[in-house]
Amino acid sequence: GGETMPQAATEKAEIERQQVAFLSRMTNVNAGATIAIALFSAILLWQFVPQIGWLCVWLAYSLLLSSMLFLRQRRIEGSGVGSPNPGRRALNHAFFWALSAGIGWGSLALFMPSLNPTQQLAVTIVICAMASGAASTLGPIPRVAAAFIITTLAPIIIFFLLQGGVTFFALAGMGAVFALTLLGVTRVIYGIFIESVFNRRQNAVLLHQIKREREQAAADLSQSEARFRDLVENVGDMIQSVDAEGRYDFVNKAWLEMMGYGPEDIVNLSFVDTIHPDEHAHCRAIFERLAQHEQVGPVHTTFLTKDGRSIPVEGSVSALFEGEKLAGTRGIFRDVTLRRQSDQRAARNRAALQEAVARATVDLATANEDLQREIAERRQAEIVARESQAQLRLILDSTAEGIYGVDRDGRCVFANLACAQLLGFDDAVELLGADMHAIAHGARHGRGMNDHREEPDCKICAVHLSGSATRSSDDEFFTREDGSEFVVEYLANPILGNGKVDGAVVTFFDATRRHAVEEQLRQSQKMQAIGQLTGGIAHDFNNLLSVITGNIDLLTSCLNDIPSLSAKTRDEIERRAMAAGRAADRGAELTARLLSFSRREAHRPAILDVTEPIAHIADILRHTIGSEIQLEMQIEDAPWPVFADATDFENVLLNLAINARDAMPHGGNLTLKLDNYNLAVPFVGSRVWVPPGNYLRISLSDTGIGMSKDVLQRVFEPFFTTKEAGKGTGLGMAMVFGFVEQSKGYIGIESEVGKGTEITIYLPAVTEQSQHAAAGQYRTAAMDPGSGKVISNRAS
Repeated sequence: GGETMPQAATEKAEIERQQVAFLSRMTNVNAGATIAIALFSAILLWQFVPQIGWLCVWLAYSLLLSSMLFLRQRRIEGSGVGSPNPGRRALNHAFFWALSAGIGWGSLALFMPSLNPTQQLAVTIVICAMASGAASTLGPIPRVAAAFIITTLAPIIIFFLLQGGVTFFALAGMGAVFALTLLGVTRVIYGIFIESVFNRRQNAVLLHQIKREREQAAADLSQSEARFRDLVENVGDMIQSVDAEGRYDFVNKAWLEMMGYGPEDIVNLSFVDTIHPDEHAHCRAIFERLAQHEQVGPVHTTFLTKDGRSIPVEGSVSALFEGEKLAGTRGIFRDVTLRRQSDQRAARNRAALQEAVARATVDLATANEDLQREIAERRQAEIVARESQAQLRLILDSTAEGIYGVDRDGRCVFANLACAQLLGFDDAVELLGADMHAIAHGARHGRGMNDHREEPDCKICAVHLSGSATRSSDDEFFTREDGSEFVVEYLANPILGNGKVDGAVVTFFDATRRHAVEEQLRQSQKMQAIGQLTGGIAHDFNNLLSVITGNIDLLTSCLNDIPSLSAKTRDEIERRAMAAGRAADRGAELTARLLSFSRREAHRPAILDVTEPIAHIADILRHTIGSEIQLEMQIEDAPWPVFADATDFENVLLNLAINARDAMPHGGNLTLKLDNYNLAVPFVGSRVWVPPGNYLRISLSDTGIGMSKDVLQRVFEPFFTTKEAGKGTGLGMAMVFGFVEQSKGYIGIESEVGKGTEITIYLPAVTEQSQHAAAGQYRTAAMDPGSGKVISNRAS
């Protein structure tokens, strides 16, 4: 707090000094403008004001104030030096001058009653102009500007108020708004002035800081150069600098001492003069490479001293460029004379030693040849073994079955690529040394192999105990790295050594596809049996309905032949006969649906372009589901044709839409998607398998109540329904299943309770090659049916 108050006082004093300086610069302008406007105003009013004496007094008052302003400001500038606070005193004088001048200009309003409207307007403009000028010229000193503006505009505003009437009241209001606006302008100008004052002060500080930092940098650079020069002069290596023409511009002390030159010799000395003639071509090549911006490795050359001695040296050379032009080179070299002499002595010693060893090992030549031959044969055997091992590894990695081996502790000692991929790993190396029981079974068992000594629940672990091969005949699950499980069939064989079990070899494969196909076959056989039973019953029932319908028609036609019947009795019999006829018609419709499901009705497939059926069924779907359900249709622009019955196709979409509507009693969203789908690899679901091929994929999804697992298991069974009695026959999904089966397609269901249902139908697309074959070879036997699968975390 003690430091902040002096700083604030200093800043305030600085602002006052800047205000005084600004006021000083504006004094001549203000005084001159005031004198000129006062004279012109007096001339304007001279002919129209009856009080000429008062006009002269006003003019003299204005001229006197302007002259005093000019003279007073000059005297303040002359006597302000050394004053304790010249800024504050000058600002106080300026305030009283502005107050007095404002009173003078405001007194012009006293002449307004004797003027006509035009002259009043002229006087008003003069007064407003003086106030506006004060706002700009005195803005940096707000209280001075405010004193002038208020005293100048207040009298004329009062004059307008005293006149009365709406017009003058409006003029008074505008005058007040104008005065407030000018006061606001002075505050803005004052803010800009303060900002400029602080900016100038900050700039001065920054300039001083930059100057100080530049001086410090110069001192640091000088000190760094001194250290660098001391280092260069005292280092033992020869350091040199050569310009673009090959002349020396710098060498260090070590260079002069080794080369025998003095500092005065360097002025006219060229790099070529210090290089042995045999090395000239080599050095020119180095210069050319440096000029091409190439990097040059260690340089080995020979220097020539002043007295003609040759000095072998090695070092490094770098280039200096000015733009793209080579400006010179820098090099550091070291005398390697002693090292070369040492290398030569070492070479002679090695040669002598080798000669001595050769003489001493003449008798070992034959033994060495045998040893070399044995080593070569062993290397060849190792190569063959490695090639055989690599070939075996390639064969094992090429199999589709997973194969791995474990030791007595269940640790993996070998695994092929298929094993790693089936278990969710990228490479078999990741499995080596791992507990295969823990990896294959995950947290399902939660025990290691050694934990299965008594009644083991893992059949692979049982191999270690029994020492006999075992094959899984039931469904067994392995766990992938991501935690998902898949069905496997495996064969485990023990590895026996000295009558003991040393480990086991396990072969397994993913049986998910086989289980899906088996499930499809079971579902197809069950549906076929139900269809045959249903068809037989429906056929006999249809015959009975025909007899009933015929007798009802006969009864109705014979009523008129019985004259003894009263009209009332005849009407009652006709009413009951019509009710029986309607019931028989509903029974006939149900029978027709049963016969269609059992395929005893004709199925008329043809190459079908689904564009027209989709367009036809769209309005029917919207009318059927009602306004509370939003229908969204996403249809492929050019859908592939399929081989199917057009009427059955429309009925399937209608049945699915009705089921979706009933699953959304409170409304929701129904989405119909139809697109071309190319399946490159087989699709394997929980209980459905779709082979590769081109399909027209039809998907209908809703946001309804969904289905449980138990309902999904029976969703395609005839007469199975979850609706209330009398609201469903249970044949809708069975007919959908029959249509997909007859069209050689596949169907899948994904549903979860509370999250809606999505039904996807895959119908084989008809290509140009298959059009004729599809018409002639259309099968009527049961194909692989689809079935639903339950998925988790499905967005509704």
